[in-house]
Amino acid sequence: MKSRIKIILFLAFVLVSGVLPEPASAGQLFLKLKTVGTLPAGDLVGGWQATVLLPASGVTIKTVFGSNQLDPASFYASGVTPATFKLFGSYNGPDTTSPTYPVPSLILATLDTSNLVNGTQSGQVATLVLETAAASPVLTKNDFSLVDTVISRAAAPAGVVVGISFDFDLSSSNTTSKPGDCDASDTVTIAEVQSAINMFLGLKTVEGCVDTSGDNSVSIAEVQKTINSFLGL
Repeated sequence: MKSRIKIILFLAFVLVSGVLPEPASAGQLFLKLKTVGTLPAGDLVGGWQATVLLPASGVTIKTVFGSNQLDPASFYASGVTPATFKLFGSYNGPDTTSPTYPVPSLILATLDTSNLVNGTQSGQVATLVLETAAASPVLTKNDFSLVDTVISRAAAPAGVVVGISFDFDLSSSNTTSKPGDCDASDTVTIAEVQSAINMFLGLKTVEGCVDTSGDNSVSIAEVQKTINSFLGL
């Protein structure tokens, strides 16, 4: 009898307010890694590695079943990274004995798997898709950090690239840059238009920022998309 009264009172509340309370839903955050700065003349990025320190709670990332390797849908190449670059990512739980890794972390790396080292320009290099809990607080860029970053040169002699560093953007939506915007600056320059044309002609390694179809080639239609971005269309 008491339970029926509670149900009746609850329904009365709904009828008066006109609103049913909705459960909080989980969401996603998109962390986009990028290299920033000016490459020295003649230098290209041949590979990189970085560790992302996650918040202590409120966020997770999908891994391949039965392992700590990141699911390909949760960590993938974007921006200037060409198809010849292979990405590696793993999840590590918190290490309370370590002053550097007291929170969960992601160890990330990429290298050029082609016979000839192509290298890339500076710009956005990869995207992480993070899962947030329904009741977790709002997370900002300040809740994440990058450590142990290394950016290596594409050409001999082997070594690290000077003049550029790692950074990242954090967003709740996976908005993509404009076609042809290979440095993730939200604008397309005439130099990027020329770069897209060179990719179409086979004079330059194909990059994902122009190859919007993901087929490792650049069509005349994709060159036109880059030109349209340059013209603001």
